[in-house]
Amino acid sequence: MIVTQQTGTAYTFTLADAGTYVQFTNGSAVTATIPANATVAFPVGSVITVEQDGAGVVTATAAGGVTLHSTGAKVATNGQYAQVYYTKVATNTWLLSGNLA
Repeated sequence: MIVTQQTGTAYTFTLADAGTYVQFTNGSAVTATIPANATVAFPVGSVITVEQDGAGVVTATAAGGVTLHSTGAKVATNGQYAQVYYTKVATNTWLLSGNLA
């Protein structure tokens, strides 16, 4: 599995992130945007593994037209080293699972 690090406070996923492990290392809060299918056509079934490697909580944000589903409508990592899985389940629908807050 490919592991990449993102150091900023805002990141929009690209097609190259499908099937990878993305570590967010910033000490401040991070916004991780899932783009609409019209912008980035991830295949249904794509999974992106996200880790909050730094102190900054990683919050998933949906671009216009994208729906996020998760237990309890949680969209943020639950602390440093928390892992969250972003799984594309339909054209513009993603399921978030893992260590969410």
